[in-house]
Amino acid sequence: MKTEHRIVILSVALALSLWLFDALLHRLFAQGMLPAVWDPARPEHDILIRSLAAAYVLIFGAVIAVTVSQRRKVEKEREELILRLQDALAHVKTLSGLLPICANCKRIRDDQGYWRNVEAYVRDHSEAEFTHGLCPECARKLYPEYAGEGQTPCREGESAGGGSTREGGSA
Repeated sequence: MKTEHRIVILSVALALSLWLFDALLHRLFAQGMLPAVWDPARPEHDILIRSLAAAYVLIFGAVIAVTVSQRRKVEKEREELILRLQDALAHVKTLSGLLPICANCKRIRDDQGYWRNVEAYVRDHSEAEFTHGLCPECARKLYPEYAGEGQTPCREGESAGGGSTREGGSA
């Protein structure tokens, strides 16, 4: 339940309590169940009702103060979250658009017209870092004497360069 709803419910409950107390006081006096001191027409009764009204106002003020402080706390947390998200967004680097890439050597042409290797281009334009290794197909081609049978094969339809093969699969 929202805090605003709680305030309204509490305010209505306090107002009803004050009204019921006043009505009960009148009814009990009218039935002769209260001594003359509790006569609603006496000025002391008026002071009692005003005291109850003042208590109601004080309680309502306290509830509003608590609500305001809770709102400020939530607003501060929200602002901190926005700042953290803006900071994270400022540190995000993404690649998008078309990248001119050489069909043979796989170098990429940058904005200045220079041809750079893929690793350097991706490293400069993203948060990615590279580590190098050999896929099983290249390991067999380059080092046939060391290529073992237990290596992970390339996916079907891909060659060691990562592109599709015309033969429909890899060796």
